[in-house]
Amino acid sequence: MGEALAALATGLWHWDTATGLVTVDAEAARLLGLPAEQVSLTEAQARARLHPVDWNEITGVIQLAVAEGTLAEVRIRIMDEQGRIVRIVRSRSKPSFDRARKAYRLIGTLQEVTEPTPGTPAGRSAVTGDWRRSREAFLPGRGAGAGRGALRRRRSCGSRPICRCRGSRRTGWRCSVWRATG
Repeated sequence: MGEALAALATGLWHWDTATGLVTVDAEAARLLGLPAEQVSLTEAQARARLHPVDWNEITGVIQLAVAEGTLAEVRIRIMDEQGRIVRIVRSRSKPSFDRARKAYRLIGTLQEVTEPTPGTPAGRSAVTGDWRRSREAFLPGRGAGAGRGALRRRRSCGSRPICRCRGSRRTGWRCSVWRATG
């Protein structure tokens, strides 16, 4: 499997918030701008390679994925030591939360992605703005209309992500995440 992922320029990573370590294989290390060899990094070392806005968004996406029991997917800008963006990667992971350890554990992939070039057919037809614009999860007991109204009201609150879950076991839960478009 490692050979297949390497042929696809896809790296593997593992993050355990209890230990504070992020372990990456050789391809993931290369995508992070490190020497192409398996390495364990502290969260601070890994965070130094990621755009600060993207790091902050990752935590919200992880929490939502755990709540929904789905995969977490984010686009991350990788930065060099001078703070310049060197590439954009897509991370897909399966997060879980261990209540006993009070920690998240993620296992995922990193793969470089390209942005459409402005003025090209792909660039003209691409959706502009933040691709993570909005996402809602409605569980029994709440109506979809309430969530849509809440998102409409939040559109004027700036560009930071907003995640809110309301409800109870009796009434059901309504969870939504929203991020302003660029």
